[in-house]
Amino acid sequence: MTGDAGGQSFARIAGLRALANTAAAATALITGPLLARALGVDGRGELAAVLAPLTLAIVLLSTASGEIMAADIATRRRTVAEVFLPSLLITAAFAAILMGVLVALAPVLLGEHPDAKTTLVALSLCLPLVALQVTTRALRQGERRHRRVTREAWASAALRVVLIAGLFVAGGLTVESGAVAVIGGMILPGVLLGGRLPWRWHSAAAGFWEVVRQQLAKSLRSLPGSVASQLNLRLDQVLLVALVNTRQLGLYVVAVSLAEIPVIGTSALRQVLLPEAADRRDQGMVARASRLVVLVGAPLLLAGLVAAGPLLGLLFGSDFEAGERMAQILLVGTWVGAPGGFLTTGLLIAGRPGAASVPAVAGLACTVVLMPLLSLEYGAIGAAWASLAAYTTSTVVAALLFRRVTGIGMREAVVPTPGDVRALLARVRRSRG
Repeated sequence: MTGDAGGQSFARIAGLRALANTAAAATALITGPLLARALGVDGRGELAAVLAPLTLAIVLLSTASGEIMAADIATRRRTVAEVFLPSLLITAAFAAILMGVLVALAPVLLGEHPDAKTTLVALSLCLPLVALQVTTRALRQGERRHRRVTREAWASAALRVVLIAGLFVAGGLTVESGAVAVIGGMILPGVLLGGRLPWRWHSAAAGFWEVVRQQLAKSLRSLPGSVASQLNLRLDQVLLVALVNTRQLGLYVVAVSLAEIPVIGTSALRQVLLPEAADRRDQGMVARASRLVVLVGAPLLLAGLVAAGPLLGLLFGSDFEAGERMAQILLVGTWVGAPGGFLTTGLLIAGRPGAASVPAVAGLACTVVLMPLLSLEYGAIGAAWASLAAYTTSTVVAALLFRRVTGIGMREAVVPTPGDVRALLARVRRSRG
């Protein structure tokens, strides 16, 4: 089986992917202010009410099916022709279920906004196309065609920026057009850049359905942890659609986009860490990375807490300065949650995928319980406190499980040492030299 990785190291491949994913996440820094200034606080909240359930559905599709297919191809347990159509069938069935859920929820989530409700229903019809996109991406990952997957990420980020910036300049950026631009930017590059696909039906129908059965069984075993991890990141905004008004939701979404800026870098570092630490079987590397992200994040957190209000006003407009307290709470949450993500990576490296899903499930339980209670009482501020509780719970649970699996204590895993400070300062001095 050929790929385009060639002799590239795991770290180089992961670094390229991390850079592409970082660029994709960074598009929010460009498109977010444009959307906020064009739509205002209420309009930004209405757009979030449309996009939150749609993007969650797209991410769930990617998570539920892609990894299983890629693993089958990469380990040569199945050929591309054997795996592609069964996986596409499973993903398309899941897409149809999610599409039905979105159509049913649209009147509940957007009953007071008929145009936005129509947009949500119309865009949900694109989910079968998403099924083709995520299955194709998994196919390329399994074939180790990393450059093609990376190009898709870059193209998606660029297309979203071009579409939204073009609409903004032309004065045509509305809730409806903004939603189409965001979702179109996510879907079209993957479909157009997917390349030639193995549409050949498997030679024996019985063999085809056996692959379907096995793939479905694997997907169902991996689904709870994967879904919990994604829900933990995105469920808050979906819940808030039904719990607060569009103004509160608009402020919360913008506060989240500001608080997630530090996550862009840590996410990229995690993607590089996973293959490198797995190759070395070095859990000490995971613990050091966890401590360093706490150390580096502390001054960034303090700066963010002081500058949150002015930054919101500068980037998004003065009306959004009312989200300052939410942004501050969420910034603390992202700092607290960052080491938990690294320790979860350590559990994956140790071959404990079941344990690795537990922190996400624990955080999700906090979100599901606390988000409605605090949001109904305190509005979007309550939602921010619920998110902070979920981040904290995930990190504590991850640290406890990491200690049980690796023997590395919680203090060693999350508390920076003087040696960490000296190593960081030495690296800074070398980079300046």
